[in-house]
Amino acid sequence: MDYYYLRAMDEEQTIYPIIANNWLSEEAYILLKADPQLSSDNHVLAFSKEEKRDTLSLPFKTRVEKYDFCKILYTKSRSGYDINILSSQDKWIPAFKNSTEKDLFQEVMRDYFRLTEQI
Repeated sequence: MDYYYLRAMDEEQTIYPIIANNWLSEEAYILLKADPQLSSDNHVLAFSKEEKRDTLSLPFKTRVEKYDFCKILYTKSRSGYDINILSSQDKWIPAFKNSTEKDLFQEVMRDYFRLTEQI
């Protein structure tokens, strides 16, 4: 299995996606390292854009659930939403500390979608 990540990414980021390519089985997975404050089996996300606000609770145990989490983050961040995640200390923290983190996350996700022929 080969692992791919952007060297420009800082492991101190809130969310740190890694592509795992199991080329022998022709499978690829998106793995996610997250801030220790986010260690949980369930994540609550808050999205806001102008007057629109939404909250979503997502399970976070299996590969499929982690993929769904990343896909929603990618879609909402590309649509211009501000995204916050409820920490294990019941505090809201930004999913991305700055626009560079957001851009790097989106770049890894685009690479994953290209690899898996979803875009």
